Amino acid sequence: MRVENVGAQPEYVRARLRMVSVAPDGSSADASGNVAFNVNAGEGSPWIDGGDGWYYYRGLAGRGGVLDPGSMTESLMDSLRFVGDYHDAARGGSYRLDIDVQAVQAKNQQANDTVLDVLDVVGWPEAN
Repeated sequence: MRVENVGAQPEYVRARLRMVSVAPDGSSADASGNVAFNVNAGEGSPWIDGGDGWYYYRGLAGRGGVLDPGSMTESLMDSLRFVGDYHDAARGGSYRLDIDVQAVQAKNQQANDTVLDVLDVVGWPEAN
């Protein structure tokens, strides 16, 4: 899973991965505990786990995660595997992978030319 900046301005991005079980009657429930995501996040990786349910794109070029227009991130998730009693969790239905992605414009994030880290960015929806 990769994210592309199709806008006209540089931006910071973050993504959230959630697995949902969907019962035959259409009802759904969080099933994230029934899956292990193989993510490319951590020290030295282009993505970092923000500890808030989101993975933040930091990049590899020392730019704090700024994604230029027309650019694409490195892959966040390469694969996943089901764990535990995932058959019962689906309640006879299926699973759906939900991927939420948010972006914040990089312009006007800092007062000087110092590179800002994506974890220090303001403007994410819950901050308002």
